[in-house]
Amino acid sequence: MRRDDETTAIQLQKLLVDQGHPLSLKTILASREMLGWTFRGSAYCQVIREANKQKRLDWALQYSQEAATDNGFEDVLWTDESSIQLECHRRFSYRKKGEPAKPKP
Repeated sequence: MRRDDETTAIQLQKLLVDQGHPLSLKTILASREMLGWTFRGSAYCQVIREANKQKRLDWALQYSQEAATDNGFEDVLWTDESSIQLECHRRFSYRKKGEPAKPKP
């Protein structure tokens, strides 16, 4: 559950059967709840890498200052680039009771 917080009970059952532990879905669901796992919504986060945040800010500040002195960007609408999702995350995931939601793009 820590490695993949989106694992469903059916997927978990298949993993356990493959490892030689045939358990019923009811047992898996009850055990997961007894261990303190809860199924809740995940937290939204932006899809920008930490390493790029300062670079993007520096670039925007540089060109916004040039725009103020140069009048070259008066008719420019500043927007962020489009995002392409390479992974698919569920809107809900499992986490231990009392733990904050993991951010997911």
